[in-house]
Amino acid sequence: MEKYWYPVDFSGFKIKEINLFGNEILVLNNGKYFAFQNRCPHRNAKLSLGKIMSDRIKCSYHGWEFDMNGKCVYVPSSDSEGHVNLKKYNIKEKNGIVWISLDIPDHDVPEFPEFNDMTFRKIKCGPYVFNSNPFRVMENILDVSHFAFVHEGYLGDSKYPQIPKYEVEVNNNEIIAKDIKVWQPNPDGTGETKLVSYTYKVLDPLILYFRKNSDEKIFSMYFAIFPESKQKSIVYAWIAMNYAFEYSEEKIRSFEDEVMSQDKMVVESQPYEYYLDVSKESHVEADKATILYRYWINKKIGKRSDIGLI
Repeated sequence: MEKYWYPVDFSGFKIKEINLFGNEILVLNNGKYFAFQNRCPHRNAKLSLGKIMSDRIKCSYHGWEFDMNGKCVYVPSSDSEGHVNLKKYNIKEKNGIVWISLDIPDHDVPEFPEFNDMTFRKIKCGPYVFNSNPFRVMENILDVSHFAFVHEGYLGDSKYPQIPKYEVEVNNNEIIAKDIKVWQPNPDGTGETKLVSYTYKVLDPLILYFRKNSDEKIFSMYFAIFPESKQKSIVYAWIAMNYAFEYSEEKIRSFEDEVMSQDKMVVESQPYEYYLDVSKESHVEADKATILYRYWINKKIGKRSDIGLI
């Protein structure tokens, strides 16, 4: 898990504290983004309480100063350099999000294909806070058979709950579920009923992209989940559309806000554990993508109790 990328927040923030897998981290924007341990090595005071200067962080407790490489460059009490360094983390901006990796990542942040395509409008959505397991949240986004019940009148209709058979491809890097057809009363916030065809791509354990289209109209979304704990997840999302420019961003965003609030009610009722052993829960044909996601997670990560993978 430490070699994957996780969203810190949408681009533009100045300073933020996060806790990722027990690591207290300070992320700051000093013309570019940096990430360091959020504890001064002297007496463990939080560096986020200190002063962020043009090229240094100054601890509020004893005034120790650290440069943007994490090196202690000044100890006031001895008027000298220190001999300690802050732990520094990998950080980058991409797809309008600031990302962090705790270890040297073995791949780049996954692409959002429409992000730099000027024929698509992009709408920022979230962050959405779920008091639930991050893998439960991810699986819910990948699941389509709940649409007719949790999102009735929006993404589904209880009179048409059937999900036709669909294809799923799995390789080491991603899962692709293709040609999932769903009748949707209001698939995008415009209120225009359509039969849409979904393609889902699981790009990383907690990063997902989907595209749904009807004729030449394409609606896509990119989701990134921050796993604060096995009991709390934060979802950052983008919508891309090549149509419906007459509708305001606020209208489209409020549609997604409503969809996510409907999901939140149900997903927060689930256990904080995510079962890699598929025999722990019952499954049907429509669950093909989520079953394969569990196998994929078991292969890539395996059991990990701190984030509820059991």
